[in-house]
Amino acid sequence: MQLKLGIAKYFEPEKGFDPLHKSGHFEGDILKPKFIEERNAIRDNRMKWPHGAIPYVIANTFDHQERSIIARAIEEYHKNTCIRFFPRNNENDFVFITRKEGCFSMIGRDGGPQLLSLGDGCMFVGIIIHEFMHAVGFWHEQSRADRDNYVTILWENIQQGQTHNFAKYTDGRLHHLNEPYDYDSIMHYGPYDFTKFRNRPTILPKQRNALIGQRQGFSQTDVRKINKLYQCNTSHRKMCSDSDNQCRGWAERGECKKNPKWMLSNCKKSCNQCRSIFVSTDADNTTLLT
Repeated sequence: MQLKLGIAKYFEPEKGFDPLHKSGHFEGDILKPKFIEERNAIRDNRMKWPHGAIPYVIANTFDHQERSIIARAIEEYHKNTCIRFFPRNNENDFVFITRKEGCFSMIGRDGGPQLLSLGDGCMFVGIIIHEFMHAVGFWHEQSRADRDNYVTILWENIQQGQTHNFAKYTDGRLHHLNEPYDYDSIMHYGPYDFTKFRNRPTILPKQRNALIGQRQGFSQTDVRKINKLYQCNTSHRKMCSDSDNQCRGWAERGECKKNPKWMLSNCKKSCNQCRSIFVSTDADNTTLLT
């Protein structure tokens, strides 16, 4: 079931074209880790962001409107999960949001600065949610080991040299978190991805009338998976509470910026993490303000 998120600037891919595949990276939009066989994405706790807190820097090449779109995507994470994006202070590991060729991201926390590109055609809330979900720690939905029970891959329609993008992974690498296969996931390929014939699909759902490849927002299952991976309490009231009665005082002394990792995890209410996101109007500002 699709969440009714009420966000603007949606994207629906055209047949045979999705900006997520423009960069030419692994599976279209994934920066492949150096030792992928040894690093199991969402099964490897080293690749999770501690406390679900993700520092980021936004390049100064994005204008105010583009920053507003990024902010809406971040707000969907803050509203529906316990993941918290915050402007980098001096953290060693952080996401650098920049404008390269196409849209792409690392899977999970890779260590040090890691690129997340929002190039031409990527500036839509749903696409940004998709790329952030890679950075949170998720592969594409159709990479699941059990995918052949739910979709049919039409290998003969796939562009030459692109069949590797339809690989599936064992449960040892990719953990589905005991959730059912999700046709509606924002992480699922569309039916014409990597097609060499504009009107011939490359991947078809086996369930009648199922749609795949939406880029509007989280599905209910996407949200459950994120919250399970990071052991979120799904109660919004709980997520937006303070775990220590001294949080308010610490926040007033500026600890939310001085010590963001601990404060954003334990003092969400006092650090205003339950509120909407506002965007700086300063063209030279390289981060969003929360």
